[in-house]
Amino acid sequence: MSSLWKNPRVLLMLAVVLFFALVLLFKGPVFGVDFGGGTLFQIHLAEKVSDSATKEQIRSIIQQRLDFAGMKDSTVQFVGAEFVFAQLAETDPQQVERLESVLLKQGKFEAILDGNLIFSGNDFIDISKDPARGYGVKGSSGVYTWTMPFTLTEKAARRFTEMAFHRCQTSGFDSATGKVQYECDNTYFFLDRPSDSVLLIPKDIFTQDSELLSAGSRKYNIPAGLKIEEILLNSSVQYLVVDENGFAPEQVSELQSLAGSKRFAIVHPEFPAELRKELEGFGFTVDERTAPQALPWVWFSSGLKESIRLSESVANLDPFVPSLDSPNLQVYSSLVITGSAPSSSEAQDELKSLSILLESGSLPVAVDNVSKVTVTASLGKSFLYTVVLIGLIAAFAVAFVLFLRYRIALLVLPMMFTVFAEAAITLGIASLLSWPLDLAAIAGVVAAVGYGVNDQIIITDELKKHKGEVLESTSLVNRAKRSFFIILAAASTVIAVMLPLLLIGPGAGMARLVGFAFTTVVGVLGGVLITRPAFQEMAKVIVPKAQ
Repeated sequence: MSSLWKNPRVLLMLAVVLFFALVLLFKGPVFGVDFGGGTLFQIHLAEKVSDSATKEQIRSIIQQRLDFAGMKDSTVQFVGAEFVFAQLAETDPQQVERLESVLLKQGKFEAILDGNLIFSGNDFIDISKDPARGYGVKGSSGVYTWTMPFTLTEKAARRFTEMAFHRCQTSGFDSATGKVQYECDNTYFFLDRPSDSVLLIPKDIFTQDSELLSAGSRKYNIPAGLKIEEILLNSSVQYLVVDENGFAPEQVSELQSLAGSKRFAIVHPEFPAELRKELEGFGFTVDERTAPQALPWVWFSSGLKESIRLSESVANLDPFVPSLDSPNLQVYSSLVITGSAPSSSEAQDELKSLSILLESGSLPVAVDNVSKVTVTASLGKSFLYTVVLIGLIAAFAVAFVLFLRYRIALLVLPMMFTVFAEAAITLGIASLLSWPLDLAAIAGVVAAVGYGVNDQIIITDELKKHKGEVLESTSLVNRAKRSFFIILAAASTVIAVMLPLLLIGPGAGMARLVGFAFTTVVGVLGGVLITRPAFQEMAKVIVPKAQ
């Protein structure tokens, strides 16, 4: 028995187990939402991302959004080519809902005039949160206005000044002040304009929205006098107005043509089911969008956040500047975005969400959808306690069954040590890689350990064969080699089965099973490379002496 302490395979196993035990002791396992409590967001991107630089950019932007929202303990990781997992400790339903709305947005901010881009969120060099510059929420009596000052780059400020120059028409003369009165053009601020979509507007909604836009809404900061055609022009989204009789023949032809270049068909909640099926038949993905009651649906479905009329001063008409080459030309780089909400809390949420999106920047690809799983901390601890308890019961049950089978207490001890060693190695590797342990991952550990016990039985049975059986002339070494050949063949099969789930599982909608595949593969590899050879050496010493 003393020779085992000098056996390199046994010493290697002990050293590896000790190392990973220290890793678990000082670094600790990273628990997923199932055990640690919190919320796991599964962000599905609208298109696959292959290059590592873009993946890191997306991961960094999402991490920044969560950091700016106060979620400093969050973790974000790419899974596959089109999924991003964001895990955080937050469980408050309202906060989770607000974070979901932030993560769902691509965050592409654009200021448009006559369908032309004036500046985008990438042109911001500063978003001031100084109340002295107007940042914050003010209001009362059901109307709360938020204001967000920002500063443009020199190039963007010059472009804005040139595009806004003299964009006003004379509307009258104020005899009291002696000044000319102007009617200036509107600028439109969009967040995530639908770039890969066609807008389907029911005729009655088109008429209703036209009236609502004309009337405006002080509560939601929608200025009166807007025209629906101008909003649609500046959104640059292609649209069709559909009457109650369905698609006209020319609309069918247009939709069939657009299906080759557009992915989504944005529809109103009241859009008929049979027309939705037609759209899907053309090849569109139907995207239903809603709007608050009694507010224009086009405003929200087009991504419009605000419409601001240029002022005479911004257009360089007051004081009057004759040309863009004039030394008196005023270049405006400090501007503001404003908005309104019916309550102070809603206004604060809108201001904070927009600030987060603009500070973190826009994602290079759009977000298709976001799903979430929330587990309270108390429930997570209960899960963990139950899993540990079941694991210990299972371990003692296995030890009892092995003792009944072999009646060799000295053999059962290394078997059980190997079981715990494999679990420690698998959990230690997961800890080093900061892989979150959820229920699926723990199930993988159990599967790998169960597979390991099966291998130990194969090794032991091969070594216990007596003379007079089929292998009576086979040496102890050859028996061990034969058992290990069986083990390697079985391990290769398990890994071959799990690798597709590990590599393509996220893209196939099985992202939650990736943890199972990961821990199973790690456990099997750790067993074959480290613990199985060591147990074989121990069994080669113990089994012959016990017979």
